[in-house]
Amino acid sequence: MEIGEAMQLIAEEAERQGFLVKQTRSSMWHFRKGNDNWLVAPKDAGDVLEVLRVLISAGLDWSFRD
Repeated sequence: MEIGEAMQLIAEEAERQGFLVKQTRSSMWHFRKGNDNWLVAPKDAGDVLEVLRVLISAGLDWSFRD
């Protein structure tokens, strides 16, 4: 999975859970929930995991149930 695909998956789930998400023309991602904002531009898998960690700490439920 590419970085962009992984971020799109995270963004879709974040939106479903009430985060506001926008992707800028420069491939940056803007996540917002309440008064908290995160502007990120992941370059590799480690960056994507860090974005996911931050969003989970902000309330994103990333647990999947079968």
